[in-house]
Amino acid sequence: MSLISFRDLVGVAYTEGETKALAAEVKVVDGPNDEGEMFTRPGKLSDRFPQPYPNEQAARFANGLYYNPHFPGGVISMPKMLQYGAVEYEDGTPPFESQAMAKDITELLAWAAEPEMEERKLVRKNEYRSVPVAVDGIQMDFPVVTCTYSSCLLPAVKVVCSEVPQGSPGCCQLISSYPQETIGDSQCYLPK
Repeated sequence: MSLISFRDLVGVAYTEGETKALAAEVKVVDGPNDEGEMFTRPGKLSDRFPQPYPNEQAARFANGLYYNPHFPGGVISMPKMLQYGAVEYEDGTPPFESQAMAKDITELLAWAAEPEMEERKLVRKNEYRSVPVAVDGIQMDFPVVTCTYSSCLLPAVKVVCSEVPQGSPGCCQLISSYPQETIGDSQCYLPK
């Protein structure tokens, strides 16, 4: 969570105004000023989430060892994380089930680790949306050329080309283009 800024919450959980108000509640140590001293100021959208302890040693000391009957030896350095009232929902839903709280917290941590994951999955899904159309139209009357270039939008999809040497980059360009295209002196097309 130390790598997440307040601005990362805009559009995901809060509006920009709500996020600015949330960030302003946090006092951030900044500086040095013109006199060489550190000072505190209200938080901004570009500030990272505040850490609960000033350093790692203070965190270790504050968290000590906690009893956990499910851990070998019965002792672990992590306290029980999910307790009644540990999570507050905006709509006032009471967090009775620890499993529901665990799911919410897990989803938050997964998002914090990879905030761009949903966008990346959507892009990959859209890339392969046209694959069945390109593959269904193949006729075996012409020599089949397989595009294997890394620059292809759809790698390893077979397309039919006439008068183009095998492995020509022009065939790869056809996949994301119109059904018929002139490449150099040759006419390449995806058959109907």
